[in-house]
Amino acid sequence: MGRFLYGDMTGEVYRIDDRTLAHLELAIGAQLRLGGAFAFTLESEHVPSGRGRHVLWVHPAIAMQFRYGGDRRTIAINPAWVAGLAASAGGEQGMRIVPEPVAGARAAAIYG
Repeated sequence: MGRFLYGDMTGEVYRIDDRTLAHLELAIGAQLRLGGAFAFTLESEHVPSGRGRHVLWVHPAIAMQFRYGGDRRTIAINPAWVAGLAASAGGEQGMRIVPEPVAGARAAAIYG
């Protein structure tokens, strides 16, 4: 189980499995490289209290860390999932954790 740390060292810690975290790291990085800030919505299973949801404003000036419980290099990346996560940043709730598409599925299949 990995951790996404948001804000300064006293900021919130969100527990996210390593596989999801690796894909989020790539999607968030891609969005920030494009120069945009965006909302990131985390549902109850990821928030520290285990209840409700948190909406974070992701901006290049705000510190964040991705800490893995295992070896990040052993995680196979699904480009369609990274694309789906990044695309969700433009939605009403901002970026959110969307389900991983089936291996080999095209990115367009995420949107049905």
